[in-house]
Amino acid sequence: MMNALIKQALRPVRRAISRLVMPDMILKNLHPLYLAADFVCAEEVPGDYLEFGVFRGASFLCAYHAMTAAVRDWGSRRRAALAYSDPRRAEEAFSRVVPRQIRYFAFDSFAGLPDPVGLDTRSARFSKGRYDCSQEEFGRLLARSGVDLRSVVIVPGFYEQTLTAQLKQAHHLTAASIVMIDCDLYASAGAALEFVSDLVVEGTVLIFDDWLNFKANPELGEQRACREWLQKHPEFRLTPFARWGVTQQSFIVHRSEAGSCV
Repeated sequence: MMNALIKQALRPVRRAISRLVMPDMILKNLHPLYLAADFVCAEEVPGDYLEFGVFRGASFLCAYHAMTAAVRDWGSRRRAALAYSDPRRAEEAFSRVVPRQIRYFAFDSFAGLPDPVGLDTRSARFSKGRYDCSQEEFGRLLARSGVDLRSVVIVPGFYEQTLTAQLKQAHHLTAASIVMIDCDLYASAGAALEFVSDLVVEGTVLIFDDWLNFKANPELGEQRACREWLQKHPEFRLTPFARWGVTQQSFIVHRSEAGSCV
């Protein structure tokens, strides 16, 4: 009898724990890409999604589905109804909603990492060709996962050749709402950051997937690249946003006359 009572008392706890470990719940409530998507939609931060270093598309797919869900939610009749007690005002607000259009830019060599040089040789984990995935395979993985490829811009090649002003002009790329830096290496992260300098806006979410690589040494990897970028561009300040896993850290960008390092 006592065991039965204990089991009955523990049922709500078991249900709560089972909900906590559900992958969908974790993604939508804890993953920085879902949090970032909600943030930029709620705060109406303009711009496209840019990812530097896509490999086989795991985070790219997460970003696509997160943004698709957030755009749908923040432009819904339900959201409008939550903002007003008067149903007529809610309906008027909903009628003024303009569906948000966003593009997803994938920057990758599709041949793996470049040959590490200089500071990037300080880790034996990174070598030329690691994280290689062909552009064709990447496209197949996106299509298989329900991505509307019409909204995707794939930019193949190493960054020193592809990250140009001409690329921005060709695609009318003027703003980035979310930037994912998943480059691993200091040199690559620095190139990506310089490329987005005129694209980040007030409220852009900047995600570093490998912030704590190189044993979290701030003189190496993405941390060093970010610090040098901020020193070069004092108009930017970063507010810490969300963390994920062992190495990822994200920030919200602010533009001002005088900036400071993180």
